[in-house]
Amino acid sequence: MTTKENENQKNEIVFRLDNGCDYVKKEPSTKYKISIICENLSNFLHTKDSRYGSSISEPIHVFAKGSSDDLLYARIDDKINRIRNSEELRKNDVVDLMGYLVWVCVKKGWFSFRDLID
Repeated sequence: MTTKENENQKNEIVFRLDNGCDYVKKEPSTKYKISIICENLSNFLHTKDSRYGSSISEPIHVFAKGSSDDLLYARIDDKINRIRNSEELRKNDVVDLMGYLVWVCVKKGWFSFRDLID
């Protein structure tokens, strides 16, 4: 989803979903924004997994050795290091990190978070 401010009216946002649909809406709620981000992250992960194979869950170990968990944690370390050392926060780095953290949850079987709500 990308957003841009409509020139004609303040507080109107044009949303472009990953499926290519555009629509105009008054400033959406935070709850709605979170839902859209999570939905688009899911689409992103499914697409990458289908394009590049299951390199996280089933690594082929051409260059790196270790368990799939160790390799996943190494990717997370590398991404955090890139973010820390960058002069500018890049969307790609943030989305990749989010994706890796989702993979941690998948591998750990953490599918519900209700127990974490205070």
